[in-house]
Amino acid sequence: MIENIALTELIDKYLGGELKPEEKAAFEKRLATETALSEQVTLHRQITASFKSSGRASLLAMLEEEDAKMPAYQEVTEEENKPEAKVIAFNNRSRQMYYWAAAVILLLLVPFIFIIRNNTAPDRLAGKYFKPYGNEWVPANGDTADLSTKAMKHYEEKNYAMALSALEKMLGSDEAEVQFYKGNSHLALNHPQDAITCFAAVLNMPANKYTEEAQWYLALSYIKAEDKAKAKDLLNTIVEVENHPFHKDATELLKKL
Repeated sequence: MIENIALTELIDKYLGGELKPEEKAAFEKRLATETALSEQVTLHRQITASFKSSGRASLLAMLEEEDAKMPAYQEVTEEENKPEAKVIAFNNRSRQMYYWAAAVILLLLVPFIFIIRNNTAPDRLAGKYFKPYGNEWVPANGDTADLSTKAMKHYEEKNYAMALSALEKMLGSDEAEVQFYKGNSHLALNHPQDAITCFAAVLNMPANKYTEEAQWYLALSYIKAEDKAKAKDLLNTIVEVENHPFHKDATELLKKL
């Protein structure tokens, strides 16, 4: 069951253009060799297209048409010394009908699915591209009495709440570093508005070693906060700089917004 759910999500991402280039290439390689997978993708595409173009009535008509094509169940009797047992033999079309039946159930849930999907899509999209920036500030194995070392030790251990606690006590010194890693910690904890404040602070400072990186992470924060307009503006700014460290990712992400 879990594998089927995972496969459905993979198909959904493929048809929705959400797979990364390498993931898409691997999936299409499977499509070329796995007939069953290809059939499922075709079925998924038909259901989605039917619902989008004509709504429930059209999809229900398709289901009724498929039902009319279905042969009657064939009963196979197994003769043994034990009481007679009856086994229902299913052919490929009867197995496919299970997919159609599942689609009928899905129809009832579609409005809710679209609502949930719309609410979570920006978070999922940003999450795919977000990776906490590496520690380029202070060695985490230094003097633990030093606040910056303590903060980055927590940061490297992915204990972002504790990292934030230590970083908050450092405001006023190493301002760019403090705000930048505070922003990463907030974003890792899914606090996009707080992350926006931190990364914007870095960008309001004179150019520093984190300026370009802050642009990228601020764009991701805007996506998580569902502010596509500001996210696109920043991503376009990044794309215009060919040697920007996040040029490739920004170009790819822009196409998905």
